[in-house]
Amino acid sequence: MPRYVQMLRDGAIVPDVTVDVVIDTPVLAVVDGKYGFGQTVAPQAVRLGIDKCKRMGLSAVALRNAGHTGRTGDFAEMAAAEGLVSVHFVNARGSVLVAPYGGVERRFSTAPFCVGIPRAEAPPLVLDFATSIVAEGKVLVASQGGKAIPADALIGPGGATSDDPHLLYGDYTPDGPRVHRNGKGAIRAFGEHKGSGLAFMCELLGGALTGNGATQDGQRFANACSRSM
Repeated sequence: MPRYVQMLRDGAIVPDVTVDVVIDTPVLAVVDGKYGFGQTVAPQAVRLGIDKCKRMGLSAVALRNAGHTGRTGDFAEMAAAEGLVSVHFVNARGSVLVAPYGGVERRFSTAPFCVGIPRAEAPPLVLDFATSIVAEGKVLVASQGGKAIPADALIGPGGATSDDPHLLYGDYTPDGPRVHRNGKGAIRAFGEHKGSGLAFMCELLGGALTGNGATQDGQRFANACSRSM
């Protein structure tokens, strides 16, 4: 919540947004979130995909320029509640945090991947994870004295792995802000080349395909997601 408040104060997030549908066909849509709160604009995009899928049997929706969308599993559960399977590929432009397998420099966002499958008279099956060993939020929690991250979750410029949040955030005080751009290290992709490959595809499908743009430095933060149902 403090991060969202700061983003709002900085003008990075815009309140009270209704999305624009810039491409609209019976089965496809491209949706511009106009930098609205992700928890506001993402459900609008998912609702559009659900309605199209129910009419046509299949749909694909690309959401771009959204604020931080939070837990992608929420939107898989939203589709599953309507009896629909959904697949989600996410990127975060401007949030460069993850080193690919074999590298030490940041190149990817945490690039989440998610699948939701409904079940009759039972909770849905939902797979939802960052393609990094840990999500950035877990490093944040560890930096504040919470649950520790795995010992090899981070990697420094020299290639040594670590669980020290300072590697990601640089110097910080106990109650001060955590700014990932101040750190010299990166989060590692999970699963070696397999996790790196999945992260790369999330960047392409969640970033390039949506028009949001793949993750890179110097860009205004924006979540983007391509969803099929």
